[in-house]
Amino acid sequence: MEPQSALDYRWSLPPSPYADRCGAIWLPEDERDWLMPQHPTIGGVLAIGAPTAADNRQFVRGIYDQGNEGSCVSFSDCSAVGTEGVISGVEWRVFDGHLFYRELGGTGQNGVDTRQSLQRAVDLGIPLANSSARVRIGSYFFAPRDSAQAFIANCEAAVTANKCVVVALLLPQPFGWESGDSPTSGYHQMNMVGYDEMWWIFANSWGPSFGQNGFVRVKKNYITASNLQNGYAYAATVEFLSMPPPPPPPPPVVRTVSGPTQGTAQGAGAAGLAVGQQIAVSGGPFTGTLTIAQITDGDPIPIPPPGDVKVNVLAGPRRSYVAANVQDNSGAYLTASCTLVLNGRDMGVRETKVQGATATAAVWPSGGSPQNSQAVVTAITADGRKGSGSLTF
Repeated sequence: MEPQSALDYRWSLPPSPYADRCGAIWLPEDERDWLMPQHPTIGGVLAIGAPTAADNRQFVRGIYDQGNEGSCVSFSDCSAVGTEGVISGVEWRVFDGHLFYRELGGTGQNGVDTRQSLQRAVDLGIPLANSSARVRIGSYFFAPRDSAQAFIANCEAAVTANKCVVVALLLPQPFGWESGDSPTSGYHQMNMVGYDEMWWIFANSWGPSFGQNGFVRVKKNYITASNLQNGYAYAATVEFLSMPPPPPPPPPVVRTVSGPTQGTAQGAGAAGLAVGQQIAVSGGPFTGTLTIAQITDGDPIPIPPPGDVKVNVLAGPRRSYVAANVQDNSGAYLTASCTLVLNGRDMGVRETKVQGATATAAVWPSGGSPQNSQAVVTAITADGRKGSGSLTF
């Protein structure tokens, strides 16, 4: 529920001519939310600064049309998740924004809460059109709202990191590709896919005939004026797109393997093994049984040190930077010292840092690197575990 001061401000504004298609709802800040600086890739871009412009419109393969109902929150989420899929290398998927809106309590005359919408996308997924399948996201991150500068920097860092950003705002008049500066009371949410020094570019959900082929622009300083429109402006991005289950695998191939085999057994049950005994084995994509033909006792095998860590290497758009984060075998992020060798050149040591359940990546500027550059990152944790990762970009 909006505070009275915000309500007074909003209702002092003239109505939007598009009021029947506006359905964003006031979103109070919640200290439990993940924030964009905690996203490893967005945090990496923030560390070195985003470029003055970025444009991901080429990944938007369709413009939704929500019709004359207040379903902009659900449709902007559909647009963002679909675009994230294309960026990740998945075909464009069309979602049922109307069904998603109704699942969230939409009646056609009301708006829905964006935090509830994003959480439902995490818990149950967004329904695909003409299908019973759903697509789930893994998490979502909000832009900090403590200052206009931080809000702009985080949203633009997210777009630079090839993320979509859903943004809610009080619509200007006029509104379209050349939007004006006069605020109205129409409260709308859209999918931000680009920016330059003056404008933010959005994939709107009012059909391809509105704006420029369905895209609109709003001045960034308009959105952040008056303390983020007296608190009405907010933004969030999504992460870890999950697709519907793949088709079932083909029937297993059964083969008989003969000839000498050799292996090592260890553990409390090793002493009970005997010649002629059959044991179940598996490795990679196969399973089967082997018959023990010979046993040779050897020296006890020492306990191995902690397993290697996983080093994830990422590259920024236009090869502007290289970033890395480090995880253990359980997927938990680790603090580690990382060394980058880029095309055979030592780029120095940077450190990853753990923040809650995620991490801030180590980031090295690499602007001017040629295509097919080779990045190799070696990491070592405080307890001596090591790992490496590489990327050609």
